[in-house]
Amino acid sequence: MDPLADALVPVLADVLRTTGVTLIVKADAWSDFPVQVTAMIWQTDGSGTGVSVMSDDSGADRVVSAADQVQEIVIEVLWAEGRATTWPECSSHPGGHPLKAACRDGAPTWVCPASDPALFVIGELGDLGHLQIV
Repeated sequence: MDPLADALVPVLADVLRTTGVTLIVKADAWSDFPVQVTAMIWQTDGSGTGVSVMSDDSGADRVVSAADQVQEIVIEVLWAEGRATTWPECSSHPGGHPLKAACRDGAPTWVCPASDPALFVIGELGDLGHLQIV
């Protein structure tokens, strides 16, 4: 796997387990910046969004970056489907706001944006199931 695929696996596992949203990731070198690893994430409606990480960032920082980008995509998908857009929902404030991705003690973590405690390691919300990165 590459740095982007490694970063996306825990994030997409969280998406699958908690939303059922299907996203298709395809390698796509849309940037010529030397340390930027890129791909496209395609939704089932045919729309796509570029995602990227910097290969010289730490593994945890790459996961946090990927989580930020995927979170925006998932929120758009949920909104288009008429579903609640608080993904992933903050368990400390149900219905209030989504969690945000941050690095805590060297681990990529979902944290409450209001009170800032670390709530879940990114990837703990999900189960890989049939996740496939191509």
